[in-house]
Amino acid sequence: MLTLAQVQVGMQAKIAAPIIDEFRKSSWLLDNLIFDDTAILPQGGSSWQYRYYRFTQQSNAQVRGYGLGYTPSEAAKTPVDVDLKILGGSFEIDRAYVNTSGTAANIATQLEQKRKAVIALFNNLVINGDSGANPLEFDGLDAILAGQPTEYVPSTPLDLSSTAAITASADRFAFEFNDWLSMMDSTAGMVLLMNREMVGRVRAVAQKLSSYTTTIDQIESGRERQVERIMGVPFIDLGERNGSSLPVVPTTAKITDVYAVRIGTDGFHGVMPSVQDDFIRVYLPDMSTPSVVKSGELEMITAVALKSTKAAGVFRNIKVQP
Repeated sequence: MLTLAQVQVGMQAKIAAPIIDEFRKSSWLLDNLIFDDTAILPQGGSSWQYRYYRFTQQSNAQVRGYGLGYTPSEAAKTPVDVDLKILGGSFEIDRAYVNTSGTAANIATQLEQKRKAVIALFNNLVINGDSGANPLEFDGLDAILAGQPTEYVPSTPLDLSSTAAITASADRFAFEFNDWLSMMDSTAGMVLLMNREMVGRVRAVAQKLSSYTTTIDQIESGRERQVERIMGVPFIDLGERNGSSLPVVPTTAKITDVYAVRIGTDGFHGVMPSVQDDFIRVYLPDMSTPSVVKSGELEMITAVALKSTKAAGVFRNIKVQP
């Protein structure tokens, strides 16, 4: 298991390492997620593959009488096969600019914008990916958690749509929020994923409950990041979808959701190829070729895995708009 910081150190491609540095600076999730680097490309296969077992029921223990045996019970687990997906994009530059002073800056700008798009796409797939609806995607949390015990759906919407509503609903939020968290195996390593609108509501509720704290994380190259927490659990905005102004975690008919994941080797983590240099690759335009238009590309080969259904959850039916 590797973090992006460890991947960055081990990268042989000097061009890709700075890109990974920017991935880390721009995304709390990517900076803190760990990636299992054991996905393989089977001989003759067409995609990187990762197989794991998802625990869906815990093993039991008993008190036995003298001379009496235990009733056998086993932890229930389901094999899950994941095909890593190729996230990326290309850009083009006319060869007429090859001798201009702005060529390098133009390429750097295009790579920067492409990096932002790949991060947005990854975040979107983490929540909304559905391989059943689109074979090019990996399954995200919305699909994985549907119908699971950690999918919490209040019978009536939890109203956080205004100052008055937050004041009236704060105690209910604290009770149901804690009830929901107790469905999961641990809050250690947990993070709450939501949209920007919900971040404001959670911040207001946390301040109302005197459970709002912030910490400063140190990132590479002297950069810092402020991390907000409620009851000790970080909560972050997953931003907007790639190529769109729509939030990754949608608000539909004034209602939105909050996702929770426990990042860990036995919980929620990313997946990457066993060949480290294939994880994130940059292809720069070749200005020496005779073609009129030169193309560059940025790719990330990855997916996510949820090792235990109790390592993630979703709190639905939260009203955030009047």
